[in-house]
This record gives sequence, structure tokens and C-alpha cells, in this order.
Amino acid sequence: MTATTPIYGLSYPEGSDLVSTAPDSFKSMATTFEKALDEVDKRSSPEGVKPVVATDLETLVKTNGVQGQSGIVTGAGTAQGLYYRLGDQWIPLAPRAKRRWYGNFTRSDGQLQINPSGDTGLTITKKSGSDDITVSNNAKGSYLRLPAGLWLVKAQLQFTGIHDQTWVRMAMTTINGASGLMPSFSEKSTSGNAYDGISAFNVVASDGEGGAVQPILGSNAAGTMRLPGEIGVIEL
Repeated sequence: MTATTPIYGLSYPEGSDLVSTAPDSFKSMATTFEKALDEVDKRSSPEGVKPVVATDLETLVKTNGVQGQSGIVTGAGTAQGLYYRLGDQWIPLAPRAKRRWYGNFTRSDGQLQINPSGDTGLTITKKSGSDDITVSNNAKGSYLRLPAGLWLVKAQLQFTGIHDQTWVRMAMTTINGASGLMPSFSEKSTSGNAYDGISAFNVVASDGEGGAVQPILGSNAAGTMRLPGEIGVIEL
């Protein structure tokens, strides 16, 4: 037997094989056919397609699997994670890195000025991060579209010129297929021309279809954004 098929590795005789080796050649061919058919049968069964679950790597290694079948080690430790069957081994699947995004925001007209009443529309500008997270706009300013999953979103701002006993509010609102899982606003007062900071964060669940989050500022007195605000997103 000197030749095999490219996909399943099925053996077959060539013209150069001797007649005296024919019994061994046909036996080898039958064996490889049987192995391939057995693998196809297993793939079409529930046991052959569902993940193999083990509490530790040692148990998973002792478990047989079908080519391409997935495995999971559930116990805590360095071996915890996803595996796939290749040949007679379970190969670890490298985890995907958590996605991050960072940007700045200013008032929608480009001025570093907080409106004395009502909400202040914001324009968000990307500085770095995943291309899966994108900036869009509506009547209230910019918002971040989030892929499906859980995300920690935080916005922060330094401000000045707000008189004592007044306040600046920052809300982290959600849009469409997104929902905030915790309180999302904070308020801060300052005295005279001293400067202070304000931040808001939320854990946001997005459906990946239209889910988005939008930071909005509000105040009952005019003030200045000392620096462009910052907004960051981390995948949980």
C-alpha cells in the first residue's frame, strides 16, 4: 500500500504493487474504509456532535472523540477552556481577546460648554479599540453601537465654572436592543470657578442588532468642560 486518498486517507493499491502483497493491500484498504465509515456514523449521532465535558484535562484526554468534536474543561485552573479533537488528541482552542474601545466626547457643536438647562448633546470621537464598536448619531448626539454581549461602559468629565449649589448630571442611556443592568447616573456640585469631575458607568447588555449606549450631560447652570470627556468600553 503506497497511496491514500486526500480527505479520509483511504488506502488503495497502485500498479507497482506486487500480486503477492495483494491480501495485505486489500486488508489495509478495508480497514481504512471501515475507520472512515465509523467516523461518519459517529458524526451523525448525538454523541458525536455534542461537546465532551470534563472537570479536568486529565479526564478529557482519556475520553475518545470524533474528529472536529468540541470539548470543555470546566474546572478552575490553567487548563480550563475549550478544546477540539484533532487526530487522537484534544487541542486547546486559544481564547478570543476581550474587545476594548476608547474615545473622547465634546459638545455636539464642538464647544466645551455645558448647557445651562436641559441636556447637552455630545459628539464622540474614536481614539482606539475594536472596529466592532462603532459611532452613530441621532438628535441627541453621538452613541456607541455595541455587538451582542455584556459590556462595561464608563464616561468621565472634568468641568469648571459651575456655581455652588448647582449640579452637573451625566446619564448613560441605552438605545434599542440594549439594556442597562445597574444605575447609570451621577450628580456633582462645585463651588465658584473651582473644577471638579463627574463620571458614570453601567453594565450594558446588547442584542447585537441595534443595541447602543449614549452618554448625556445635564446641568441647571452654565459651565465649562475643562477637558474633552473620555468614554471607554470593555467586553465582559
